[in-house]
Amino acid sequence: MSDTDRGLSRAQNVKQLNASLKRLRTDYVDLYQCHRFDEETPLEETMEALTKAVRQGKTRYVGFSEWPLDRIEAAAKMPGVVRFVSSQPQYSLLRPTPQKKIFTRCAELGIGQIDGRGNT
Repeated sequence: MSDTDRGLSRAQNVKQLNASLKRLRTDYVDLYQCHRFDEETPLEETMEALTKAVRQGKTRYVGFSEWPLDRIEAAAKMPGVVRFVSSQPQYSLLRPTPQKKIFTRCAELGIGQIDGRGNT
C-alpha cells in the first residue's frame, strides 16, 4: 500500500481486495471488512463495489469497521446491494459509545459484532 491508497472508492475496493487475494493466494475471502467510513466517496459507489465483489465470488460476505450509525442505516436501506454481516466498532470501557446505539441497531439489522481481536 502507498500513501495514496485509502478510502472506499470503487477503484480502491477493487485494488485492495485483489491485492489481499494475491497475498493470501486464494480466489476468495469469507469476509471483506471495510475500515472507517470514507466521507469523500459516495456511499452508493462503495456499496456497488462491494456488491460486485460478492457477485464475482471474490468475497462471500462484507462488513465494516468504525462506521457512523447514519451510514450503517443508509447502507441497509439501499435497494439491490449486498447487506453487511459484521461490525467492528472501536469499543472499550473507555469508549463505550457503540453500546448505546450501534450494537442495538446492528442487532436489529442482523449485523454481528467483531471485537478488536477478531472474536464475535
